[in-house]
Amino acid sequence: MPNILILDDDPQMLTSLSDVLQSSGYSVACASSGQEAIDKVQNEPDKFDLVLADVRMSGMDGLDCLSQLVGLNPKLKSVVMTGYASDDAPGRAMEVASSDYLRKPFNAEDLLQSVARVLKAGSEAKGYQLLLNKARAAAQKVGVALSGLEAVRDRAFQWYYIGIRSGLLGATAARSIWEWLESTEWERLSAEKDLDLLSNVQELKAGYEKVSYFCKTPAAITSAERNKEEALSRAEFQPFFKHIQNGLISCEQLKLAVYLRSLPPSELADAPELRELKQKIWNELKL
Repeated sequence: MPNILILDDDPQMLTSLSDVLQSSGYSVACASSGQEAIDKVQNEPDKFDLVLADVRMSGMDGLDCLSQLVGLNPKLKSVVMTGYASDDAPGRAMEVASSDYLRKPFNAEDLLQSVARVLKAGSEAKGYQLLLNKARAAAQKVGVALSGLEAVRDRAFQWYYIGIRSGLLGATAARSIWEWLESTEWERLSAEKDLDLLSNVQELKAGYEKVSYFCKTPAAITSAERNKEEALSRAEFQPFFKHIQNGLISCEQLKLAVYLRSLPPSELADAPELRELKQKIWNELKL
């Protein structure tokens, strides 16, 4: 049973969130201040799987608290909650590696979907990797060679996801950044098919780092140089953007979006799970 710590200085919100989560089978602890949350994690660093943290609180705010909690347990996942528009909150949520971002008011279904999505991310990633290993004969061999990219790549996708979920990135900015991210992913896929291209690892790393920078600083976005035939049209991007915005695509699924879009139906004939995922992300977006 996953253990969840809720951090909020509003007693009514603490009770409401706790009731919803406990009724769904989660074990819940509450903290009404940042210091109380730190004390709980400090006493039992490995106890909690997830922290739900309100941003705006008296004294230490939720994001400053999360920064300290992650220092105590780097594996701790978090969901940021806020009902106030703040220019710096999304960027700070990215810096503390928050897994999701809920804007108040949200309902019980939004909460439970976010919590479930975040908690299953690890097993989801392993499951998708097994599917990819079956679909790509060279995946294991090249995956080791490209392993140095994974952390910076994961950060780029996570920040992009949080940028959209938080509202920091509107559709226009998100589409421009997606062009950079997709372009870098195409280069990565090419490298995975041709080991001679692995000398470009530093260029790929720079591409993902540029995406992360743009996610935090959308005013600095520039146009990506890429093959226009590969780029998503506005009509294709809009439902994709809405799916991320509404939490209908997880970050782990987002990481597979470019690869799945590159595959012709014939290559998915023997991979029904990947075929269904491609349809979910690209072909059957019901909003």
